[in-house]
Amino acid sequence: MSTISRKRAILTIIIHCIFWALVFIFYVYYFGYHSSDLYYVLGFVSFLMPVTILSAYYINYYLIPRFLLVRRYLKFTLYAVYTFIITTYLVMVSIFLAFIFLADYYYDNMSPLSRNYLFIFVGVFLVIFLATALRQLHHAYQVQGRNGELQKLMLEADLKLKTQELQYLKSQVHPHFLFNMLNTLYGMALRKDDQSPATILRLSNLLDYILYRVNQPHVTLGKELEHLIDYVELEKLRAGDRISVEIKADTADHSFVMAPLLLIPFVENSFKHGSYLDGNLEINVEVETNEDGLLFNIKNSSKARSQNHKEGIGIMNIKRRLELIYPQNHNLEIRQLADWFEVNLAIGRLDVNRTVEEIS
Repeated sequence: MSTISRKRAILTIIIHCIFWALVFIFYVYYFGYHSSDLYYVLGFVSFLMPVTILSAYYINYYLIPRFLLVRRYLKFTLYAVYTFIITTYLVMVSIFLAFIFLADYYYDNMSPLSRNYLFIFVGVFLVIFLATALRQLHHAYQVQGRNGELQKLMLEADLKLKTQELQYLKSQVHPHFLFNMLNTLYGMALRKDDQSPATILRLSNLLDYILYRVNQPHVTLGKELEHLIDYVELEKLRAGDRISVEIKADTADHSFVMAPLLLIPFVENSFKHGSYLDGNLEINVEVETNEDGLLFNIKNSSKARSQNHKEGIGIMNIKRRLELIYPQNHNLEIRQLADWFEVNLAIGRLDVNRTVEEIS
């Protein structure tokens, strides 16, 4: 037995002893009312105490745990009736013993209240009921404490799982961007493009954001837009004049706080899956902020897709990230029109002291 367990056991024994000492004192005053024979009262109480203690412990540590707490109500009721009958019998035996050993077989020598059977049974069963109530209140408190600890452990485990899942989703986003960006740079190197140094610098900044800044709990909208524009410019260098991109974010609050890398995947999806209608790919991006949060809209030219078309891994990942970072606080609509593919995203304001820091 550990030191802590030993101390708890000793404390429990002390508390029980104090309780039964108080019961003994109560019995002395209760049954000694209108009696001047203290010797008789102490003796009578000494006969009743073992019966009371035995019944109370039997009910609390056997009947209730074995039958009531496991919902075996019929057996509990049956055994409770048996216990009542046996306790009543033992109380009668205690009265008879008092009559023999304390009253010397003389009825008038018994104290007035020890001759009142109803009064005796009320006192004994009142104490048994009180002991049972206190024990069950303590048990309920212990169960509540254990449930609280268990719930805390479950929440911590769930939080760890969400953190691991979010990190996994982010790790899937990184190769997506890297693959496209390196292809762009490779094409420019083959063409010996004079803009290669500037492009490498732009790509370096973007990769720094994707690989490192994304692990921050939150960034400003201005920072997200800055790297979104970097990505767009890199894609435009690869495709040339065949791409037309319009970004409207002048009225947005660039200090708005958000989770990183939420908008860029949608832009990447437009480049990757957009259709070059009449030889051109058109992409329109609008970003607004208001008191409720951020509104993001992106449309790209696209041929109608079949109903069986599956979403890319980038869109699936961003959906899951939104569920983790903005639970009950976002709305994502994706629509395929005749010649357009449109995404509307609304996210609420982050509690920067909680949500993202906790799960990322």
